[in-house]
Amino acid sequence: MKKIIYFSFGLLLFGLSLLAQTPQAFKYQAIARDNAGNLIANQNVSFRISILQGSAGGTCVYTETHALKTNDFGLANLNVGGGVPVSGNFSTIGWGSNTYFLKIEMDPLGGSAYQLMGTSQLLSVPYALYARNSSDGVGNGTSGQTLMHNGTAWIGNSNLYNNGTNIGIGTLSPASKLHVFTPSFSAKLGTTSQGVYGEHSVSGSYGWLGASNEGGYGFSPNGYGMRGQTTNGYAFYGEHSASGNSGWIGSSNEGLYGNSIGGFGVKGNTANGYAIYGTATGTGFAGYFSGKAFVSGNMGIGESVPNRRLYVSDLQAGLSYPLKLENKYTIENEAAVGILFSAGGSGTNDRGKGALAYQYTSTWNRGSFHFLQNAETNANNPTLANAVMTITNSGNVGMGTTNPQAKLEVAANAGPHIIINDLNGSNDRPGIKFSNNYIHYIAGDDLTDEYFGFYSGFGDNRTYDAILAVYGKATSNWGKYLGLSHNGTSGRIFTDAGDLLLEPAGGVAINTTSAGAYKLNVSGDVYFSGTIKTSIKTESIIIPPAAFTCDFNDRGYYNGGEVIMTNDLLINVNGFEAPVYLPHNATVVKVTSYWQDNSTNSGTLLFSRTKLTDGSDNTLSANYTYWQSTVRNYLTDTTIETPVIDNNNYMYYLGLLLYNDILFYGAKIEYTYDEIK
Repeated sequence: MKKIIYFSFGLLLFGLSLLAQTPQAFKYQAIARDNAGNLIANQNVSFRISILQGSAGGTCVYTETHALKTNDFGLANLNVGGGVPVSGNFSTIGWGSNTYFLKIEMDPLGGSAYQLMGTSQLLSVPYALYARNSSDGVGNGTSGQTLMHNGTAWIGNSNLYNNGTNIGIGTLSPASKLHVFTPSFSAKLGTTSQGVYGEHSVSGSYGWLGASNEGGYGFSPNGYGMRGQTTNGYAFYGEHSASGNSGWIGSSNEGLYGNSIGGFGVKGNTANGYAIYGTATGTGFAGYFSGKAFVSGNMGIGESVPNRRLYVSDLQAGLSYPLKLENKYTIENEAAVGILFSAGGSGTNDRGKGALAYQYTSTWNRGSFHFLQNAETNANNPTLANAVMTITNSGNVGMGTTNPQAKLEVAANAGPHIIINDLNGSNDRPGIKFSNNYIHYIAGDDLTDEYFGFYSGFGDNRTYDAILAVYGKATSNWGKYLGLSHNGTSGRIFTDAGDLLLEPAGGVAINTTSAGAYKLNVSGDVYFSGTIKTSIKTESIIIPPAAFTCDFNDRGYYNGGEVIMTNDLLINVNGFEAPVYLPHNATVVKVTSYWQDNSTNSGTLLFSRTKLTDGSDNTLSANYTYWQSTVRNYLTDTTIETPVIDNNNYMYYLGLLLYNDILFYGAKIEYTYDEIK
């Protein structure tokens, strides 16, 4: 992944100098270097320059931006005062009335992510701008002054001011060919739009004669804009013979009447009062409009200082409804009222593509809100059929449906229906949280077997596996989890820590429909690459007489399968052997032999092993008969030498020594084990 590295830059101030003839700007030069001190040469950078008043953290009186490219030496040249203004006016800064500081910010990538480079006080150079205002001209005069003799010499005087175009008396900013100004009034002759213009500075009243569209006009915030009086006719009457417009004030039927073919029937203007004012008493109306009404500025209803095109205000405790829209059509599901929205310039008059509508669906004016969007490229307004989101009277929200059956229902032809986007792109775990209950579910509509899919990406081409992780208890971390995934070839159940425990109420069945009476029922072959450990089990094997073979076949003996005995008249002893097969790593705990000894000699049963590499033998257990008995008996040995079975290096067997009149009925070997190979 590409990383964006932010460098800090050292700025070297070479000098500040005024441009020729003291224009409203001064030069600033800087060298841009990175953290290692390397020049940033031939690169687009951007600066934001601010002038602060009074201190390094003072009020910003002016801000501008510059976009430029450094040269081969990393040098950036710019004219402070000649950039793109953001706030303030450079030319009106009072350099001589305060101290000022220069704040420099830069984006080394040429954008608008400015980084503070430093703030320093302007000590002298820009104040030449201030000196400019006091040193140009002749004597002690300033631009536009006329000469006046004070009895000793000619000096500049501003009482009569000439800016080369207009002449002002009492003003340095004449707005007409002749402009007379006093603290109480202002009079102008020959303005751009009136022949005569007068203004009373104290009361705010003003008016004119000989304008382009009025013969006369008057305004007063508190008194009379223009005043007239009559006994039987019109206090004021006017008629425009060319257009046919006419009107009057103070007739027998109307206080004010105006008629216009194409202009204004009645026009009013005010700075602080009411251009048109009406008061209603009883059942009357303060104003009545039977046709269209046009308001070019802001309109306030209940608000005297509206800062929006329409500002509706109320003042009361609790919930207020200062605005109401109503459709009085009374048939359910057929009456709706809404607000139509249009932006971008394509909508004309009553046309729009977005709307918010309220539809009457039940008694007592109950209904649903619909957000409407018409996606057609035509002049049709949206209808209720274009609803993209609905909020019912019961509080259910539907997207793609107007009749949601749950608090949120999303309907669409193809997924994904809901996308939860982590804006940080980090491990913040965006998702869905259930609360206020410990039983939660995700369900289908139970019309058939339901599939719930978890995908790494929505679509039939995916690069990564989806992992369903179930997390356990944790402290100060997100904890460990049980994972379920499929890599496209095989499924996998795993944990990132700890054991995987299966605790079914019954058993586990693999490749079969039921575990039956077993904890694990597998239909098919099972392969284990390691050792299977179990709880310690005790098992035994019985070595019957039939398993023994005789060492000396030339001597008389009898082996009927269930008993062995010798019956040689010349040599009354014989030997027999039988192999023993026990599980690897099993532990032999007891060897029992079954006899009937009618002789005076001792019969012997030996449990032994032979080492495969050298053939050496050693006896692990021995049973000896020391008595004469006419009934079957048994001997037990629990002192087993080297009891753990090692099938990798040894083979195990029983050796039997019998004398005449001794009957051997077999042996039993008991062992324990905790693993299965």
